[in-house]
Amino acid sequence: MSTPILDEQVRDLVTAIVTRQFADYAGASRLATNSSFLTDRMNLARGLGYQFNGDRDLYDTAGYPRVLQWDDFAGRYARGDIAERLVDAPADESWSKPPKPYDGADEKTGATHTPFCRAWLELATAGLGGKGLLSYLHRLDRVLGLGEYAVLYLGLADGRRPDEPLTGKVRPDGLRYVSIFGQGDAQIGMYETDRQSARYGHPVSYNLKVVGPEGTEQETITAHWSRCIHVVEEPLTSDLVGKPRLRSVFNRLLDLEKIFAAAGEAAWNLTDPGRVISTKDGYELPTDPTARTELETQVEEFANRLRRWILMEGIDVNELTGRVTDPTGLININLDIIAGTRRIPKRILLGSERGELASSQDDVNWLRYIMGRQRNQVLPQILRPVATRLIELGILPSPSSGQFGFAWEPLIDENRAELAGIAETIARTLKTLGYDVDPVTFGETLLPFLDAKALTMAEPVMPAGNPLGAPDSATSAQDATQGDQPAANAAGPFRWDLRGIYP
Repeated sequence: MSTPILDEQVRDLVTAIVTRQFADYAGASRLATNSSFLTDRMNLARGLGYQFNGDRDLYDTAGYPRVLQWDDFAGRYARGDIAERLVDAPADESWSKPPKPYDGADEKTGATHTPFCRAWLELATAGLGGKGLLSYLHRLDRVLGLGEYAVLYLGLADGRRPDEPLTGKVRPDGLRYVSIFGQGDAQIGMYETDRQSARYGHPVSYNLKVVGPEGTEQETITAHWSRCIHVVEEPLTSDLVGKPRLRSVFNRLLDLEKIFAAAGEAAWNLTDPGRVISTKDGYELPTDPTARTELETQVEEFANRLRRWILMEGIDVNELTGRVTDPTGLININLDIIAGTRRIPKRILLGSERGELASSQDDVNWLRYIMGRQRNQVLPQILRPVATRLIELGILPSPSSGQFGFAWEPLIDENRAELAGIAETIARTLKTLGYDVDPVTFGETLLPFLDAKALTMAEPVMPAGNPLGAPDSATSAQDATQGDQPAANAAGPFRWDLRGIYP
């Protein structure tokens, strides 16, 4: 079944998508590559929010936009509230401790005092006018959360225009500044259409919106890709676009806004809910137009706080009543969905410091997510591409080993007493079952804060008492044997028989 409204909305959506695709994916070959993407988006949008063959449009009724753009996310973020927290929290926690470089294949075997490591630390903490490159990468991560990608522009002292490609290397001090651009301020100008190129399908140039010295004027400059670093978050089928942090919860943010607005408006209106003015029995409103107008004027001025008294006769004034419905339940439902979708514990999302039973586990789960994000997002999508480009440009020296990486200090301070208790319980269980476990393996698995080199097999310590095999005071020498077999020594610290001596 097809309706004119449905067809018109789908046409508008497809037009918006195609327009965006032409702007972002220049070239016929690029559009052909993304034809399946267009079809999927069109089919998805055709059924989004519709029920009963298009007779009911939930998105239209609830006011949900079908096509979300960078401006939608940026505007929501600019007004603060939960949206700001959703964007900033993962980035702030991921960069709460600086990554440490190492020169080598992995953290355990890599060196940390090579020229590469020293140069990175200098640039990361004190470079770029003392601000440090890490502060810019932190900001880049936050801006990245607003769109499908972000761009880090490298201001290089190479004597060429921004739209010209870089040729060769620059001096180690050739990085004069860096600038950060969100998706809305860094539109892709051209794509590489040569199928033989290693960069086929990737941007050739960007159109960057630069704010003027006064902070109000804007100009657009064209920048070659070699001067830009393209960064995405959680990419799926494309290396060029990721997932904005607000996209999956955008409808819930709108619902929260409607709930807060309705509650606030209801509280405001019910502060002075209004009054009903009627005549008493046996009285009528003035029939004279002048007298009626005078009465209406008095009531209107009283309602508008222009007078504190009214002179009336035979009039009843009854105040309307009402109550504000507590919106806490609706607010909590939406916050729970938002927190679960974005994998941020609700207590952390709201910044609550209340001593809740689940708070400790919330912290652990959140920090484990952040540690995974550092490994799977920050390292491959931000740190490694930036460091690699700076090495290629000669701003950083090449690693001595030919390989490099970054590592973070653990964000979780494991509870050693708790781990020790768990290890003791497991050790007792294994002993009861008769299992032998290598102490080094046991320590590395259950007590990771111990140095594996310090774990060795301890010599058994015998308790003080009679020499092994000697009868104790409760057993006479004659009782030590029974026939041809030695008797069990039950009174001593050890029992002994032909099978040996044992506790």
